Amino acid sequence: MSVSFIGVRRRLRERVPMLDSEQWAKWRGVTTNPSATLAKYREQGRLFSVREGRNYLYPRFQFDQDAAPLEAVADVLKVVPEDARGWPLLSWFEAPSTLLGGRTPSEVVAKDPAAVRAAAADFYSDG
Repeated sequence: MSVSFIGVRRRLRERVPMLDSEQWAKWRGVTTNPSATLAKYREQGRLFSVREGRNYLYPRFQFDQDAAPLEAVADVLKVVPEDARGWPLLSWFEAPSTLLGGRTPSEVVAKDPAAVRAAAADFYSDG
């Protein structure tokens, strides 16, 4: 891993509110195997995670006020290649986008999911 990528990851980790499965379980009120529930959501393409060591961390912006996955994130994930998820996708979500008026996708995803999906489709298209 390049030194610059490690720096980017550290900055993202410091700036972006993240949840592990236990924190999410408390918020959601889940008592049985929250890791399995979140893994199922990941496999279904309803949310994404980043790895930190052996742990999966979930950016907070992917969830609504009841800790349910935002439908908008699933829509974005439909246009994002599997190998571009994780830290690279989090980096995209945190980068200001000209298509979103200079705001970041993470700021806009809950309010204007269609605009964020269009920005993702534009960014991740081959053309």
